[in-house]
Formats: sequence, structure tokens, C-alpha cells
Amino acid sequence: MAPVQKSTAHQYANLIMDVLDISAQRASAATELRQGIQSNKSTTLGEQQLATAGGNVRFGMSAKIYGWSEKAFWLQWYVLYKKHFKDKIDEKVVRIQGALAPIWRPLTRENIISTVDPDVKIESKIVSESKKQRMVQGFTNFVAFVIQDPEANKRFLEKKLAKLNGLSKEETDLAFPQTIDEMQANDENLLLNDKKLPEILVTDNHLVHIDIHSKANQNAWSIAHIQAHKKFMLIKRDRPDLFPPTTQGLQIKPEANTNVGSSIVKKPTIAPALAQ
Repeated sequence: MAPVQKSTAHQYANLIMDVLDISAQRASAATELRQGIQSNKSTTLGEQQLATAGGNVRFGMSAKIYGWSEKAFWLQWYVLYKKHFKDKIDEKVVRIQGALAPIWRPLTRENIISTVDPDVKIESKIVSESKKQRMVQGFTNFVAFVIQDPEANKRFLEKKLAKLNGLSKEETDLAFPQTIDEMQANDENLLLNDKKLPEILVTDNHLVHIDIHSKANQNAWSIAHIQAHKKFMLIKRDRPDLFPPTTQGLQIKPEANTNVGSSIVKKPTIAPALAQ
């Protein structure tokens, strides 16, 4: 018995494979060092850092070129939906994966197609992750410095830091549930969108209300309501006697003004709050 003699690859074939391997590494900037393979040659730390920095630049150039085709694809996707997706006929259903359970949401033409066509922006994951890492580090250092200011909006800083660390909006809302003022301001936004002026409580946190009301429709009612909150802040600073500690549960009701666009309260009156 003797083993079957098999032909082996010629040394020229091995040479060709080595040349192709080296050429592919140079073209894609994916050297053995970046792939986690330790080089047999002894290199200094500075040389490795320079090679890595140069590789990042070439990765960015390749990602930008690949992004052209991605941008063209999504522009074509939008144009096809704009042309063929019919209103009140077609419907898409998407599954939104949340922190607790998936949510099924139907999409109609008005949810996808807008009056102004959106811009398409493609960014490499490597580039975006690098930007995100620098932003997290810089914002963390900023929070550590500004958190000592007693007038700093600590809640905003905490939510922003949670978002930069990868938490979704639903997870952030679970970690930082809405305060009473935030829930009240969101309900008031519905009235402002419906062109109605809500009443302002003495115990309102005006800064929180102004922040939430800035997300309402920018109409005359929302602008007047924000100006009223600012006016009450000035009154509270100049006339603290109008805001005694015993006024818990009372509300300030502004004067009726037919000119909604300029409803800055001149003489606030205090009236019993309605039971909700």
C-alpha cells in the first residue's frame, strides 16, 4: 500500500497569491496589523500609530466612495415611492423595536412623502463612531465642569449624556420619567396647537414650560404663551410678594386680550385653581 501522489501548487502560484494579498491590503488599508495579526517585523509604537492614522484616512475615503452608491439607491427608493405610492390606497406596516415590546405602526403616503423632498446623507460607521466617541468624551468633561453651576439644567445634561451613550428615546424616558411640569406642558401644547391659551399656575416651573412649549406649533398663541411665562418670571423676581409660599394650588390667570400676538400680561390676577 502506498499513498496516492497528489499534485501540489507550484511556487509561482504561491508567489502570485502573495502579491495579490499585499495588493489587496494596500488598496483597502486593511493591513495585517489592523486585522489583529502581529507582524513578524519589529516596529515601534510610533510607526504603528502612524500606520493606523493613515489607514483611518484611507478608510474614510473608501467609505465616502461607497456612500455615493448608497445615496443614489435611497434617492431612487424615495422617487419610486413618490411616484407609485398612492394616497388612501397603499399602506406599509413597520415594526418599531422598543425597550419593552415591539410596536406595529402603519405608514401612509403622508408619513413617507413630504412637500419638500428630504436630503440623503450617508456616513461611514467608522467615521460616525469616531465622532460619537469624541463627542461623548468632550461632553462628559463639560458636564463635570458645568454641573457645579446651581443654575445649570442638570436634567437636560443627564438626558443628553444618556443619548450620547447609546440609549434610545424610550429608554431615556424610562430612566428619566417626565416631571409634572413636563406632562402639564405637553398637554398645554395640544391647546396651543388648537389655537387656545392655557392658564399659567403659580407653581409652574417656567423654564421647563418654555422648553416644552418651544416644540409646539409656532403660531401666535404659542408665542404669546411663552412670552407670558417670561413675564411671570420677571414679575416673580421684581414682586416676590405676589408669590407667597401659601399660594400652593392657586393659579395666575392673565387678562383677556383680543390681540393674541402681543399678549404680555400687565396686571396678573390670582384666582383659585380649578380641580383637575
